[in-house]
Amino acid sequence: WTGERAPWLRHDRDDPSVDYFVDVRDVAALKRDALLLHRSQHHVIAERFFGRGRGLESCEAEVFRHGSGPIPRGPRPAPSLFAELPAG
Repeated sequence: WTGERAPWLRHDRDDPSVDYFVDVRDVAALKRDALLLHRSQHHVIAERFFGRGRGLESCEAEVFRHGSGPIPRGPRPAPSLFAELPAG
């Protein structure tokens, strides 16, 4: 699920509203371009992600809540959606 807080806000390790905080700075420009391609929702996306002086930093993270199943046991927010899956 999407998080209760916007991805461009700072998230502390003790933030109970964030289970996964994924750093996507390496592809932030691609994410921005993809968001702006959604012409039917351009106005809403532009205001939400890029309004109020926000720039590329609004595309540098993905923030999610855990939708179902056991609550993640590791550090929260986890840096990856796959943080607790067994390797291999």
